[in-house]
Amino acid sequence: MCFAFSQTFQSRDFFISSEMMEMSARANASGKTGMMMDNNAFWTFTNPAALSELKDIQISFTSMMSRYKEHRSIKIHDYFGDYLADASYVFNDDNYYNNGIALSVPFYLYDNLTFGFSNLPYHNFNYNYVEEVHDASFDLNKDPLVGYHIEKISGLIYNFSFGMGLKLIDNLSIGFSLNQIHSGGGSFKSPIIIERIKSVVVLEESNNLASNESVSDSVIFNLNTTNYLSFGWLMNVKNMVIALNLKEAIEMTSDNHFKYTIPSKYSFGIMLTPRQKIPASVVFEYNVQHYSNLDSIYQNFVELNDKKTFHFGIEYLNNKSPIRVGVVYQNSPFERDLNESIFTFGYGMFLNGVDIDLAANYSTITYSYPDQFIPNGDISNPNQFEKIIESNIGISISLTYDFK
Repeated sequence: MCFAFSQTFQSRDFFISSEMMEMSARANASGKTGMMMDNNAFWTFTNPAALSELKDIQISFTSMMSRYKEHRSIKIHDYFGDYLADASYVFNDDNYYNNGIALSVPFYLYDNLTFGFSNLPYHNFNYNYVEEVHDASFDLNKDPLVGYHIEKISGLIYNFSFGMGLKLIDNLSIGFSLNQIHSGGGSFKSPIIIERIKSVVVLEESNNLASNESVSDSVIFNLNTTNYLSFGWLMNVKNMVIALNLKEAIEMTSDNHFKYTIPSKYSFGIMLTPRQKIPASVVFEYNVQHYSNLDSIYQNFVELNDKKTFHFGIEYLNNKSPIRVGVVYQNSPFERDLNESIFTFGYGMFLNGVDIDLAANYSTITYSYPDQFIPNGDISNPNQFEKIIESNIGISISLTYDFK
């Protein structure tokens, strides 16, 4: 993932995680088309059938920084014109850093068989909300700080994959991978800890605080590690490549027997390489995840839609240095207000035997959601909804070395 950018507060409020680093920076820059564009050991996860295209030992590293910005406002009366206007009262800004590694090794006794390994952060629960609460003052410079409204959710799921790709004939390959979900700690068997803290910190008594005294509520889930399979298929037809991939549903149970499910994912992709003097590739991918099959999350009833994602990317080779752009459009499992467009771009170079790929992504969404901290008797926000604007920026780099 690189970063998936679907980090809405509404998702976190329902304890739904978002995809993270699923591919290399090369694919991320081309509209997040890892199944078609990785061209390195990260195919172990995105499309194991394509591993058969790698004929040498390769090792790849990917590092990413994702920047998440949140702006909240409510409707107020403007005394000059007596009309409703948006009053901003929260600005949150957080950075997250993650790393992944992948390795591919051809089977030297049989040229058409390649093995792959990868370990990467896969799904993310992290969310951080801090609201400074101020009271009215006769000081025209600044209203006094009387407390904080805080909500934090933490949790990260890693994915370790062992895969293999086999070329059956010149233009047809198949593959599969065995994947283990784990916590990213010292032991693959250590539980994945998901924690949510919601608190009010009182510095001075005020009617603007959601509580008269400091309170803190905490919910913790320990998810057990689990395994699942994925399957891939790849076919070359003249200047076109067609691929399919299926990832099984992932079902994790917690110590108190609650169940958390990541739905199965079906992917289809096409890559075209037009015959022309300047090499270029055009790629399209389509994914669907069956969130509609979920009827509850941690025993809480939900009614969700299938998540459908469209990817489009272009790679243009300019003096042996590729330039990549792309766009992703995906609907939300919740509602139309959360449908999202993600713009991607990047650049590649070859330096001292190392392929270096850079990628950047940007998306923004706006939606309304119930206020999570409402003071007793508050009349400033009568419908108790607030406007939320979220912006997500991701930067990633991949380094790949081919042991020829």
